[in-house]
Amino acid sequence: MKKKTARLLTAAGAAAVLLGGGAYVWNAYQNRQEAAAYAETARNSLREGGEDGGNSAETAQTVSYQGEIYRYKEDLENYLFLGIDRRSLEETEDTPGSVGQADAIYLLSRDDAGQTLQVLGIPRDTMTEIEVFDHQGKSLGTTTDHLNLQYAYGDGRGSSCRLMTEAVSKLLYQLPIDGYCAVQMDGIAVLNEAVGGTTVTVPEGGFESGSASYAAGETVTLQGDEAEAFVRHRDIEVSQSALSRMERQQIFMDAWVAQASERAASDAGFVTELYMDLEPYMVTDISNDRFAQLLAETGSFTRNVQTLPGTGSTGEQFDEYHVDEDALYELILEMYYEKVS
Repeated sequence: MKKKTARLLTAAGAAAVLLGGGAYVWNAYQNRQEAAAYAETARNSLREGGEDGGNSAETAQTVSYQGEIYRYKEDLENYLFLGIDRRSLEETEDTPGSVGQADAIYLLSRDDAGQTLQVLGIPRDTMTEIEVFDHQGKSLGTTTDHLNLQYAYGDGRGSSCRLMTEAVSKLLYQLPIDGYCAVQMDGIAVLNEAVGGTTVTVPEGGFESGSASYAAGETVTLQGDEAEAFVRHRDIEVSQSALSRMERQQIFMDAWVAQASERAASDAGFVTELYMDLEPYMVTDISNDRFAQLLAETGSFTRNVQTLPGTGSTGEQFDEYHVDEDALYELILEMYYEKVS
């Protein structure tokens, strides 16, 4: 793939686009209708059951695909976790366009029957259907755009999370989502400090944070600003740098969860204290008890991490990630359905 300088949408840019320009949003909406209609036609074909034309995955508990019948897993619970590019809720205004974007998007699925926790990483630049609004909050309908922008059209709190939940659910063929949790940037330090620093192994390519440089394969315990740098830093002059950053996010997530589950096992008040410390930086409808259960299960449940299948490309202005619809449909059947014998 040719590398081309790609300038990615900043928070200030989003505000200028959304607040300064209801006209821009409307023009983008009109210009992309043909592409959105084409994408929806392709998705409907898959929703009708793939090659066999079976039941709709969004309206039935069973689907037919390539001569096999699949049933949605009855004991599955799906939770959407978001990393937001704003420092805290205090600095977040409730006006569309000024609330930040979803820089990290992960769907955690808990299968009690199968004793598994599955994580689906969704690239922020995924091109999909989102609902757009003008600066007064009036809906202009839907268009195809970067998934991470859907958060920016809400209030930076519950409505932003609900918009993201709806967009992700629609992307995954109306997969039910049972809860959400969005964490602001300053929450990363809270998470890291709660476990006394997260110990990670630096991935291929190495990593730089300020004046410090870490070589590939080096094991380090992230302290202070290092944790945020590890999960957020990327070279915006390099195309698809957000994808390589996802690898570091997943490394940090796995390491933090392992350390946090150990703390929770030995300290009954750990999760409650962490939940309270995160409140200034977190919007969630997941209860403290459910958080405690999910964290406790990381030590006993089998964990599996997948990435939304697709291909990155450089668009007219910004990086884009285009979903492989056939591969996505098969992944959904693999992760969230079971074959009927």
